[in-house]
Amino acid sequence: MRRARPQGDWTLTLALLGVAGLGVLARAAVSPDAPSPLLGLFLLLPVMVVAALCLNLRGEGVRWGAGLAAASVAAYCNFVLLDPQYNQDANIGLGLYMIGGFVILLLPAALLGGFIGRLIRPDRGASRAPRASLPQAPWLWALTLPVLGTLANGWAGTVVMRRAREEYPQLERLATGNDWARLLSSALTPLPLLLGVAALPLTLLYRQAGRGGQAQPWLAAWWGTAAGLTGSFLLLGVVPRLWERAFVPFSLITALPFVTGLLGWAWGRRLSRAPTR
Repeated sequence: MRRARPQGDWTLTLALLGVAGLGVLARAAVSPDAPSPLLGLFLLLPVMVVAALCLNLRGEGVRWGAGLAAASVAAYCNFVLLDPQYNQDANIGLGLYMIGGFVILLLPAALLGGFIGRLIRPDRGASRAPRASLPQAPWLWALTLPVLGTLANGWAGTVVMRRAREEYPQLERLATGNDWARLLSSALTPLPLLLGVAALPLTLLYRQAGRGGQAQPWLAAWWGTAAGLTGSFLLLGVVPRLWERAFVPFSLITALPFVTGLLGWAWGRRLSRAPTR
């Protein structure tokens, strides 16, 4: 029975992100007026959702076929959506792709690619990637942080709407529903994407903890990563709504999950080395 190599999860993940990133680099090469490639990094978020799903598929051929097919479609979408002449007035296409592109475009491509990968490399007798036999509750509780972040985003949306109605009373006639309905709508819209993105580091770190023997450093790294993802989401969606003049650099938003994850890992490693009484 063939099992995936320990480093196979990271290799597949980096390969998918690299293929999808080719679309960002290609657009930057052919269009001098294209947005910064750093901004294009946000277009890799839908690929992270599909990568988390591919890591749990059965058979190496299916995993790679599904992942590469989805990443290739994502590279094309990134190339088109970053065109300065495309949808330059409202970025509606970019927003729709970020919120639901992994369902509408990438998942069908992954299904087709997985079928082709199974035909090319059947992998008879291959099993799913080995799962770590660790308690799941401490890991899953960290997902409450992104949920709280989306609720904060919904609350910020209601605050903005309330300010607008106070400044322009005529908007009161156009308002539909109550504030609670708008809060839930603003909170639930980005929640699938945020949870899907969080599923990738959760899968990678959970399996790494099961292989390494010491789970505490990786669990702390996961909590730090989840907190960083939530913080990046708040900096991107909540802070500009509440403080219009606030400027948050994209480099900070991008680096925050990595920094907090590394700090969490260092803190967990220090705790694991502390003598027990």
